[in-house]
Amino acid sequence: MISVIIISYNVPDLLIRCIDSIKAARSSSDSEIIVIDNNSSDNCRETVKARYENVSWIQNNRNLGFAAAVNIGLNRARGDYFLLINPDSEIALDVLEVIRDFWLRHPDAGIVGGKIIGFDGSFQKQCRRNFPKPASAFFKLFKLSNVFPGHKLTRSYELSLDGIDQLHEIEAVSGAFMSFTRRLIEEIGMFDEGYFLMGEDLDFCYRAALAGRTNYYLPDAVMTHHHGASRDTRPFKSIYNGHIAMLRYYRKHLRHEYNVISNCMIYAGIALHCTVRCVFAFFPVLKKKGCRETS
Repeated sequence: MISVIIISYNVPDLLIRCIDSIKAARSSSDSEIIVIDNNSSDNCRETVKARYENVSWIQNNRNLGFAAAVNIGLNRARGDYFLLINPDSEIALDVLEVIRDFWLRHPDAGIVGGKIIGFDGSFQKQCRRNFPKPASAFFKLFKLSNVFPGHKLTRSYELSLDGIDQLHEIEAVSGAFMSFTRRLIEEIGMFDEGYFLMGEDLDFCYRAALAGRTNYYLPDAVMTHHHGASRDTRPFKSIYNGHIAMLRYYRKHLRHEYNVISNCMIYAGIALHCTVRCVFAFFPVLKKKGCRETS
């Protein structure tokens, strides 16, 4: 059985469309759907319960963040395979079949992520990434990839579009659309609840790689995604949480590779970028006048 886990927060209409796409998927009869709601202010709970008989709904009395909510879903799930899907997304009809077939052929894999496209048809690069390093993160955060598109650091985190239609090994996939096994959870543990929003998917993929597992990009599993729909409801908190996630990931996995001076410079860079993002979010008129956001 595949346990499909959805973490919901204030996207009621999109959540309904997401569940409908799962229900319409082939082999959906051999799956379960678990929605964990992080204390949304809408009435979607009543809508889901009235519309679907066999969707499990877990209501949190406060926003616990993504990682903690995922762990609640994992503890409730009955399947041998798990599939995380963002509520602002819809899966193709054959996704559950494709993922089930993958696990039958690759039982020892770590984590597999599918192809994520926007509703405008654009390919979303976060679905196949390398693990970030300080230099590659600097290039991405400060948009130097636009200035030096051919530089090796530009391609060292988000990959080029080469091979997006081919199954291949990858370092990290997106938590918006990832699948893994119960066996992996037993081996490396659940999601790190120290991440509130963002970063927890990179951390989980990194721990799977440390355990000797191989992560994969599976292009035949396709999902369309309204990127950032939940985060758009609270932009300042999202900016803050995203930068705290960067800091946690770096301190947990990378700081031992660098000296004290380098670490201080990296911490200062994260703080600077967070400040710039908040300024642009607070004064959206700057964007209208042609100033470019640095995210």
